[in-house]
Amino acid sequence: MTFPCGSTNRTVVIDGRGHLLVRLASVVAKYLLQGGKVAVVRCEELNLSGHFYRNKIKFLAYLRKRCNVNPARGPFHVRATSRIFYKAVRGMIPHKTDRKYCQVGRLSHEVGWHYQDVIKSLERNRKLCVTLKHNRELKKLTLQAQENIAKAAEPFNKIIQEMRWS
Repeated sequence: MTFPCGSTNRTVVIDGRGHLLVRLASVVAKYLLQGGKVAVVRCEELNLSGHFYRNKIKFLAYLRKRCNVNPARGPFHVRATSRIFYKAVRGMIPHKTDRKYCQVGRLSHEVGWHYQDVIKSLERNRKLCVTLKHNRELKKLTLQAQENIAKAAEPFNKIIQEMRWS
């Protein structure tokens, strides 16, 4: 199944009859990620690989998953064929929003920890010392490399000096 390249604004209607559920879901997910719109009809005639009995056991095991304390809280299991296909497609698309994180230092400061400013100044000084130390080591290595190469390059430098126009 191929989609026209430049026509991602159009809604594509797909007949689901005879297609494997997961293969069609991957094609639809890719098209959706490219910005297209898709409508799949006759989802009840999508095929699942494997025997009916094996798929039925797997689906019944999925239906048994619920909240022990209060099953009304979820998870809610869909039984409609279109929603089963929708779930297969959703699993192939990054549908969750970005998680927000908070720092423990800020949280502790908000509830009474009074050393956030001290830690910031100490961290700033540590980073400054690390960069200074790195620069000193880099200068040492550069000088050592120049001394090492000077002995090896001496005959070539003489040749270059002789050929230079004065």
